[in-house]
Amino acid sequence: MKLGQRLQKLFYTVKNKIYKSKSTDGEPIDFSSPSIPYYSELAARFSAARMIIYIVLFLFLLTTIIFGSKLITYSNLYYLVKDINAAATDASDAANYLSYPTSGASQSYALYREGLIVAGEDEVTVISASGKQTLSDNVAYTNPCVSSGDKYFVVWGRGEKSFAVYNSFVRIYGESTEYPVYLAEMSDSGSFAVVTRSREYKSEVNIYDADMQKITTYRTDGYVTDVAFNDGGTRLAMSVLEYTAQGGATRLVTLRVGASESEADVSLGNTVVYDLAFSDNSRITAVCGDGLRFYRFDGTANEEIAFSDGAPALYTVTKDNVAVLLRSNDSADAYILAVVDKYGNEAYRVQVEEGAKPIQICLSGRDVYVLTEDNVRSFSSRGEGEPLILPDDGVDKLLVRKNGKVLACTTSYATVLKSEE
Repeated sequence: MKLGQRLQKLFYTVKNKIYKSKSTDGEPIDFSSPSIPYYSELAARFSAARMIIYIVLFLFLLTTIIFGSKLITYSNLYYLVKDINAAATDASDAANYLSYPTSGASQSYALYREGLIVAGEDEVTVISASGKQTLSDNVAYTNPCVSSGDKYFVVWGRGEKSFAVYNSFVRIYGESTEYPVYLAEMSDSGSFAVVTRSREYKSEVNIYDADMQKITTYRTDGYVTDVAFNDGGTRLAMSVLEYTAQGGATRLVTLRVGASESEADVSLGNTVVYDLAFSDNSRITAVCGDGLRFYRFDGTANEEIAFSDGAPALYTVTKDNVAVLLRSNDSADAYILAVVDKYGNEAYRVQVEEGAKPIQICLSGRDVYVLTEDNVRSFSSRGEGEPLILPDDGVDKLLVRKNGKVLACTTSYATVLKSEE
């Protein structure tokens, strides 16, 4: 038998098997028939599934309209679209120069979606990553402060009786408080905490969800000195300073957002917590007056690194690393820079040669930038690198973008710093 005849026989054999497999009664399907039972049954099933999906969608829309009718406004939808568009700006598109109006003698700065927030005494301004001003809101603060997350940011006046929450384009919530606001912290998810006090307690921590609803309040007779959220905004850590007849003592308190009771309440002894940060969902880094301490969310102590060769002068904490500039015990003008990862392992330690007085430090990965009155000194595990040139107008604050570039904020503009040539 020739090869062509064999292939033709094989084709008809496979074809007959396919016809039989698609038959509902074992007989081959007659494709010339106006109605094929197999496909009629399949179409009926798809039609039923489609109707179920339509019903579920209708019920979802009806529930949304009933319970969220107050939030479905033209203004909200308009700003939602604009806010999503602003969040889509990539770090590579970020401008190297951002201009903004000066708002009083005191201004606070924070990165927001690779752009910049400037909270001043008279005005809150948002500059997008591309350099466009997207928000300007009149305020009245003597000591303005700002804390930002991926979704929103919160502005308040330290010791003053109000705060406000914004996105890129509009104020979305504001509240006047009976007692002064001392601290606020915004999470990446949009939940946030505001620290104030009451007639009965020295500190009250009011916790809000992303819909601006107050969901719980933590009260204590101590002073809450710092607050930190995990990335998801579901867990909170705070340091509480208490004074007794024996002196001051600090506690580390952790709680789940929405819970009425704390998850852990750990005594840190007679030290002061300068800064708290979550390195992941369950690890907490605490920069204390006597050393670095690492805890789990349940209060278990992991590592502790004592400051044996100096006292902390400046510090900064990110998710992955912490940098501390220690004033040397040997000389008041000499410093030691230590960088430690989130597990408590020392990445490197370098001697900082005497020079202009350090004002601020910031981290980019494990590279450290030290702002002085003369320039910005850079350090890594290889030692000291080339200094960065400061603007002639002076610098209020250094911020590090996700792309690793250092942004220097002056009273009226921010610019990316470059190395000396």
